[in-house]
Amino acid sequence: MSTIALVLHDPAASRVREVWSLLETEFGLAGVHKVPFPHLTLMAFEGLTHYEVKSLLERVSQSLPPFMLETSGIGLFGAPARILFAPVVKTPVLSELHQGVCAEVAKLGGRIPPLYVPERWVPHITLAQGDPVRGTYGQAVDLVLQQNLHLAFEVRNLTLFDWIGPRYEPCDRFPLTGRLAAAGEP
Repeated sequence: MSTIALVLHDPAASRVREVWSLLETEFGLAGVHKVPFPHLTLMAFEGLTHYEVKSLLERVSQSLPPFMLETSGIGLFGAPARILFAPVVKTPVLSELHQGVCAEVAKLGGRIPPLYVPERWVPHITLAQGDPVRGTYGQAVDLVLQQNLHLAFEVRNLTLFDWIGPRYEPCDRFPLTGRLAAAGEP
């Protein structure tokens, strides 16, 4: 399985790493190391090669300028795996990007897992994954609620990740180089 992600940059990335470290130290929650880069997964897919997706991501990244996103609150997925996360506000730009990339990947013959289809996708930054070695998820949530997790961050690139067990590794980055239209331009 491959993923397309929006990788965070500092200072937001450092703040996420601090929370990861705190949760690992206090509760043994280390599942985030499957993707050891603070990120927002735009989508996952199977059935396409890197080469087949590369031209799509080049085209998208060249048409889209960098844009801002922010987190709001915390959330918890219960299945298929427990995940504690910071929800990312679903802006029109983010929604359009997600829907467009999903549609293009599907046209190319890629299979998109149900959690990543536009109707079900919840944009988020994973803070903890798996079961705690010590304590409970309730205690982990209490600890996270004490942290300042309102993060504002600029999305600067699309990153293609592939599973290279035991974790996902970045294979290619596509900088966002589009420009905003000036007043009066189409």
